[in-house]
Amino acid sequence: MLTKKKQKPVLFISFAVLLWGALAITFGVFDLKITEIVVNQTSKCAQVLEWFGEFIPGILITYSGVILFMYYFRVSEVKHSAFKICASLLCLFGGVIYFFKYVIEFNNLRTWLLCALFLFSVLVLFSVTTNIDITTLLYLKSIAITTIYLAIASAVVINGLKFTWGRMRFEDMTNPVLQFTPWYMPQGLTGNRSFPSGHTTSASMLIVLTMFAKTCEYKLSKVICYILPISVIIIMAYSRVVAGAHFCSDVLFAIGITITLFYIIKSLVMKKSQL
Repeated sequence: MLTKKKQKPVLFISFAVLLWGALAITFGVFDLKITEIVVNQTSKCAQVLEWFGEFIPGILITYSGVILFMYYFRVSEVKHSAFKICASLLCLFGGVIYFFKYVIEFNNLRTWLLCALFLFSVLVLFSVTTNIDITTLLYLKSIAITTIYLAIASAVVINGLKFTWGRMRFEDMTNPVLQFTPWYMPQGLTGNRSFPSGHTTSASMLIVLTMFAKTCEYKLSKVICYILPISVIIIMAYSRVVAGAHFCSDVLFAIGITITLFYIIKSLVMKKSQL
């Protein structure tokens, strides 16, 4: 029999799965109608969120690289530390390169301001991880590894589905009534890549922030670790539908797949780390 402590997560997961399933069925019927109601391709807010969504993976991977580098650099007894330091630097610079790919692509004032803030935050993270205790750094290492594996797994799964599902974006349709296809009808290698949503996948990667709740001393801080990523995910998902770039089912499956991958990877990493 489950204890009260174990019953809460089971009930929450059950509710989340049922809600997700209900939404999948609803969007299977009303996907096009909902999009036609909410779409506003001139929305400035949707455009800004589309811009910001490109940077999320690069930011998360860079931060993870910094944490891993500082852990392996400070803990000298770690086996094969030289190899692991090189691997962590590869993650760090890989994240920076990914980030700057879009800095160069957009090349506007707000992008360079974000770039300056990003570089400053990296320096702050280096400073913080230099001084925190090893026990906390060990837990941060687990978060970093989870983040990197999540980035790889979600990229493989989501892009694999995008290429093979072949669903057309609403913004590319000239006759939505004839060209629309429901999410449960894959079209094959058409060159269209609406399903699932890449931007929503990137935003859903922020679910790793919930792992920081364990390090928080105050209840409000713990709540923020959950409210912040969930809010960003929902806002990003809605903005993609408003922009006409995706249907509701595109963003729903992106969220479902990414969060499922997160909990699987988190469980494996934490089990291996014995945390």
